[in-house]
Amino acid sequence: MKQDLLFIGIGGAGCNILYRIHKDIAKLFIDTDFDVVEKYAGLRIGGLCCGKYSAGGDIILGENAVKESKEEILNAIQKFDSIIIIAPSGGGTSSGSTLQLVKLLIDNNKKVQLITNMPFDIEGERKANIAASALKAIQELCKVKIFDNIDYKQLRNVTYNDVLNLQNAVYIEKIEKLID
Repeated sequence: MKQDLLFIGIGGAGCNILYRIHKDIAKLFIDTDFDVVEKYAGLRIGGLCCGKYSAGGDIILGENAVKESKEEILNAIQKFDSIIIIAPSGGGTSSGSTLQLVKLLIDNNKKVQLITNMPFDIEGERKANIAASALKAIQELCKVKIFDNIDYKQLRNVTYNDVLNLQNAVYIEKIEKLID
């Protein structure tokens, strides 16, 4: 394992994907939702602005959560020079918090890369617009690797959760290949 490299899973989906990677890597789970953070023994951000809950798709809450928890984040990442963030985009934490986190890390001389994907079309136009806006801003700051979504329309008799689990499996496989 590269000693100065940290993987951060941000938001519920990012934390879930990072948790399922079974390689010897340094991991940090970040979310606004108390239950998610407790599940992964992670860092809860935005306790004042979000309470015990997620940002609920609100990118302003996601941004404010990082600003509120700046010192805790800096303490958690201080010994790492390079950081890879895993954040499937479109949510308040995955989009709003990730943009602010990237800015914070770069301002503190960290080398940053984002691994993400766009929301599925079935997740709606609002989520797609949030993701596109955040990714445009993030791409101006750091390297962004956007994974393609699986072609769920070719699958039969699957639920939305099945699609997300299949997509996560693709993420994990691709990230593990990057680690090797």
